[in-house]
Amino acid sequence: MNRHITVTVFAVLGFAFLYVPLIVIIVNAFNADATMIRWGGFTMDWIVGALGNQRFLTSLATSFLIAVVTGLVAVFIAFLGAVGRRSLRSPTIGSIDDVLVLVRLVLPIVVIVMAIFLASRVADLPLGIPLIVGAQLVYSTAYAFLVINARLSQLNVSYEDAARDLGAKPLVVFGRITFPLVLPSIIVAFLMVFTFSLDDVVSPTFLAGPTVSTLPTMMMSLIRHGATAEVNAIAVLAMLFSLVPLFVALTFTGVKGISSVGTKRRS
Repeated sequence: MNRHITVTVFAVLGFAFLYVPLIVIIVNAFNADATMIRWGGFTMDWIVGALGNQRFLTSLATSFLIAVVTGLVAVFIAFLGAVGRRSLRSPTIGSIDDVLVLVRLVLPIVVIVMAIFLASRVADLPLGIPLIVGAQLVYSTAYAFLVINARLSQLNVSYEDAARDLGAKPLVVFGRITFPLVLPSIIVAFLMVFTFSLDDVVSPTFLAGPTVSTLPTMMMSLIRHGATAEVNAIAVLAMLFSLVPLFVALTFTGVKGISSVGTKRRS
């Protein structure tokens, strides 16, 4: 009995640690008291002001552009790698591939970004969005590969073999059987990379240059001057906009389709 109480207490504390700060931000975004010391009544002024903040809108659009491009390219590369890995027959090459993926997972992102920054200076490449996307692809493709490869490795090849036995061509088998079965993992991989990219602070800090501002770097610059009600409003809007890809994914695949990725179905 005591053990269950202890687990419950720690669970409640854990959820409180995770969600109470978010609740505070949401509440203060609609708090009429600019000092946020007390509740001054409900207001939409801070939200309206944030929506009219051109710097916020520009940074948000830039972050979304980088996240979408990074997500699409990372998923495409990871999918090709997972398909190639599935047909791989050499254990040695498979082990080398595993090491290359793990290295990108454990290597600190700041090291990767710093290496790209120094290489761009040597090659005299301009800082900006292309370099940010390239830096994020280095590690995000590894995460996407793990998700897609886990799903591919669990597919029952009997479906594809049956289609071939019935005379289906390789492209038909791939388009009608393999790809639909892997699609939920592709969506999950995209959402994962999209989130990583949207939250990335290191890459834009080193590679953005003076003309590019992303949402995380903009919010960091605002917080340096102290937390204000407008900052809370911007944070709430950023949370809402970041949930858009998730809602789109749920519309096409449903909760079960996404949550079943990486799980092995029993026959």
